[in-house]
This record gives sequence, C-alpha cells and structure tokens, in this order.
Amino acid sequence: MQTTVLSFNISAAHMPALHAAAAQVNADVNTVVPADFSQSVGALLGILPRRKEICLAPFGEEMIVMAGFERAQMETFLDILKSKGVVIPYKAMLTPTNLSWQCDALMEALRQEHEQIKRMREKP
Repeated sequence: MQTTVLSFNISAAHMPALHAAAAQVNADVNTVVPADFSQSVGALLGILPRRKEICLAPFGEEMIVMAGFERAQMETFLDILKSKGVVIPYKAMLTPTNLSWQCDALMEALRQEHEQIKRMREKP
C-alpha cells in the first residue's frame, strides 16, 4: 500500500505544511471532500468498494488518517507538522478495525477519545 494521508477539513493555512511533511516521508496526501465523509476509510483508499450512503454526521474539524506508515515514518511526519506549528488534534492510523468505518463515525470515535484523554489530564 502506498503511504497516504487522508486529509479532512484541513485549513488552507495548514495545507502547505501538510504536503511538505508528507513529501519528506514519501507519502501522498489525498484531500477528502465533505460529500465523501460517508465513505469508509477503506473506500477512500481504494481498498473497499464505495457505498451510496449519506453522511449523517458531517463535521468541520480538521482530521487526518495515516495509511501505510511505519511507526518511525509516522513519528517523523508528526514531528515535522509540529515543528511547523501545525496541530491537528484528530488523527488516526489505518487499522483493520477502522478500515471499514465511515469517516464520520471515525471522527466521532476520535472526539470521544480526545475528550476522555482531556478529562484524564484534568484530574489531580
């Protein structure tokens, strides 16, 4: 599988840094349009068939999904983004579990995980 970053709602200000970081780790960037948020992650990567479904939970937050990354490659990619001042709180690696998830469902799972981590950090 080609190393790929699926990007969702990435601001115009962040796109150059995202592309530069991806280029440094030999990854492609595929921008996902809102009309495709109902597709599975696997469909957007060309692994699973596309579906004719409507996105029931559109979202506006920035999110990336990294596919085909080795761990060191992922860490380098994220370090480059951080060094350029780009913070994308919702990010995921492609897994056998989330491969079949619709993107809007993945975003909801990431939101819940993000909130849980935030609550854990706030506890004394």
